[in-house]
Amino acid sequence: MDEIDIDAMTEKLYKDRVERLQGKRNAIDTAYSILWDVEHARNAVEKQRWITLLEENFPSFIKHTNLFVLKDVLESKDTQKIALDNIDVMVEKFATEVANTDVLKKDNIASQIRQVPILSKVFEQNIDKVIAITKPKDLFNVTKRLKGYSEETDTALNSALEANKTEVAKSLLQPHVEQYGKEAGEAFLHDYADSFATLFDDLLKDANSRWVDIQFLAKGATSEVYMVGNNVVKLGNKRFEEEIENSNMLLQPLYRRAIQKGKAKVFLEVAPLVDMLPSNMKLDEANGEKLIKELKDEFKKQGLVCTDIELRNIGILKRANEPTLHGKKVKVSPEATGMKHTSLNGEVKQKGDYVIIDLDSVYKRNEDDKER
Repeated sequence: MDEIDIDAMTEKLYKDRVERLQGKRNAIDTAYSILWDVEHARNAVEKQRWITLLEENFPSFIKHTNLFVLKDVLESKDTQKIALDNIDVMVEKFATEVANTDVLKKDNIASQIRQVPILSKVFEQNIDKVIAITKPKDLFNVTKRLKGYSEETDTALNSALEANKTEVAKSLLQPHVEQYGKEAGEAFLHDYADSFATLFDDLLKDANSRWVDIQFLAKGATSEVYMVGNNVVKLGNKRFEEEIENSNMLLQPLYRRAIQKGKAKVFLEVAPLVDMLPSNMKLDEANGEKLIKELKDEFKKQGLVCTDIELRNIGILKRANEPTLHGKKVKVSPEATGMKHTSLNGEVKQKGDYVIIDLDSVYKRNEDDKER
């Protein structure tokens, strides 16, 4: 068997890495590969050669990294100085990686940053640079992933959100209008983004909350759900039912209508924040089935059917089930809430009572509904 020429293999590997960094070859895994080469060099001369390659090509190297590689570069005693000497490049890559993560994912990386002291230091010292690099349309996404690190960084993020609130509103509306085409979508955003930003402002001020406190909660079948102050805001393209029967068993919204400009339409619902069922009740099948039966029976007494009574759609009231703004009960019209009438078909439910939070599936009972 022929003897393996380690030096020749290393030289070939070195040329391969250079070609990848210079973009002459596929650069997939290049960053991880070079870090491995540095760590596992056979001797000091070989290690220095890899480090020099990294120094001379750091901007190209950074292109092929992700957040995990950035952490590794900063943690390694062999590469940390190179990274800190190129801090602007590092910060730009960091901001880009955070912004490109899907807003619907709930991952928050603030806790991960805290676990790496050198990354924490870099983040704290460069939060203003991260914000400056971030495009206004990406601010909500970046905030969602970075908030909670410290009060200082949250304050900086909040200032950026407030200064760009119309663009932030556009970024939340954009996914719901892009299906109507560029022209129709832009016309909708031009006419309504300011109004949505003002709505968010009012809801936040009502709860003494900040823009940085807005939370993405979930993506449902017809909408995306956000916590804004003491209210839940749902944004979507459609509802299964735009006009429904009213009942004291339904969470009473402040607003629940489609907003339209030309072809483009966004369905907006604003309703009070409720507590969800305790996890032990969700796990207890007997208790869950008993509660569902009780709610179905109440709807039946009102001559109504609710076809989507599931534990995930049941909330516990934090206050009386009446539309409220600025701490006061407000009168809303059926047109504003998508209800066919304002009558509740029963007494107003109070704090601690159960209500249905999904308002798309209530209608009058008929002969075909005997089993429901």
